[in-house]
Amino acid sequence: MSWQGWVDQTLVGSKKIDKAAIFSAAGDALLATTPGFNVQLGEVQYMLRGFEDSIPLYSGGLYVAGEKLMVTKADDQSIYAEKSSYIILKRCNQERLQVLLDSSQII
Repeated sequence: MSWQGWVDQTLVGSKKIDKAAIFSAAGDALLATTPGFNVQLGEVQYMLRGFEDSIPLYSGGLYVAGEKLMVTKADDQSIYAEKSSYIILKRCNQERLQVLLDSSQII
């Protein structure tokens, strides 16, 4: 299954996740996304730096698709943020991918 198929069928297809995007480990390439989920590479790279130093995330929040969110939890494996929905950025073992999830439900 392609990364796009995994986003469409497994993540969004679960009906628990509204939008998802998969990025390369360095955050420099978008591998798959839900149509209309326009996350910018600069936003992802800023979030990735939060895995090493979460203080800027807590003090200034983060942006996803141009929307500012408040960070509620951040460590070296995951970042959680919220506003009108919940955003999770998760480091994954396979090829060290970054998976960004957006849901109106608490996951």
